[in-house]
Amino acid sequence: MRILWLDDEPRRVEAFHDALVFQGHDVVLVQSIEELETRLKVEHGWHVILLDIMLPTGEYSVEDAQGGLDTGLLIAKKLRDELPSLEVVLFTNRVDADWLTEKSDARVLRKSEISPWELGPLLGGDPTSDP
Repeated sequence: MRILWLDDEPRRVEAFHDALVFQGHDVVLVQSIEELETRLKVEHGWHVILLDIMLPTGEYSVEDAQGGLDTGLLIAKKLRDELPSLEVVLFTNRVDADWLTEKSDARVLRKSEISPWELGPLLGGDPTSDP
C-alpha cells in the first residue's frame, strides 16, 4: 500500500513509519503542505493520505487553522473535495480528538492509543497491492 504522510515532526512518528515500511508498505513522509501538494501533483497511486492535525498553517489563515491546531483538518477537507476516492486519515496526539469525527469524514486515529505495529492493519489493505 502506498501511503503519503504529512507530519512536521518526523522524529515523533519514526517508530510508526519504520513499522509500516517493515510490513511492506511504501511510505513517503513529507514535512510541509507544499511538499504534500507537490507529491500529489507529480506522483499517483496513493492509497492513503495520513495527516497530522497540528501543523504550521501554510496557505491557511491563522484564524481558520486555529493558530495551527486545526491545519490538518483543513487539509483533509480540501483533499476530500479534490480527491474523493482517496482515503484520508487524521493521525494525532490530541486528546480532544473526538470532535474531529463530527467535523470531518476522515478517519481519526490517536497515536497514543495504538502501537506502531497496529497502524498498518488499521489502515487496511495489502502492503503490496497496486492502486
